[in-house]
Amino acid sequence: MIAPAQGLQILENMLFSRSSQRLVLAMDWRLFLQKISGGQVPPLLTLIAQKTGSTSAASEPELLRRLAESAAEEREELLAAHIHEQIIRVLGLNPAETLNGRQSLNELGMDSLMAVELRNALSALVGRTLPATLLYDHPNLAALTNYLGREVLALEFKPPDGKQPAAGGQPAAVVEQIKQLSEDELAASIDAEIAELENLLK
Repeated sequence: MIAPAQGLQILENMLFSRSSQRLVLAMDWRLFLQKISGGQVPPLLTLIAQKTGSTSAASEPELLRRLAESAAEEREELLAAHIHEQIIRVLGLNPAETLNGRQSLNELGMDSLMAVELRNALSALVGRTLPATLLYDHPNLAALTNYLGREVLALEFKPPDGKQPAAGGQPAAVVEQIKQLSEDELAASIDAEIAELENLLK
């Protein structure tokens, strides 16, 4: 309950506010946040959690703890597996299905509502507020893994064999494959990449 004196003060403040709509709650945010399932604070409430001191190791997403405890060569696969799980769930696909990391999520049936749902799920997964253009800028599993791992969580990824990627971020094996392509094959590959980008921009 809101005490009468406090309620009148709140009402006075609201009457002089330019906001057309307001909601007033007598909320114990510390208690509320402690009861959130899995201890994962929704991105919308992150600022409130910080102001009330409700963010702690206990409310840190489980994935972040697992990534911190994992070896560098295991982090990329671990993160990708969790992102893969969320994509499968949002798209309503068979949990046993393995996605092509480079395939556009739009081709798999991702619509705008699903994109919002997936972004929110990934925000909760990594404990960060992610941009509205997340799925537009990073339209497949591989791109999402790279962005969330390297740019959002500032993780260091290393190949399992300990070898460092070749210049440009491409694995040496891929670079060798490109070198072995004929001019016609290389041109066809480039055309295919351009066509995929054009589809994403439609």
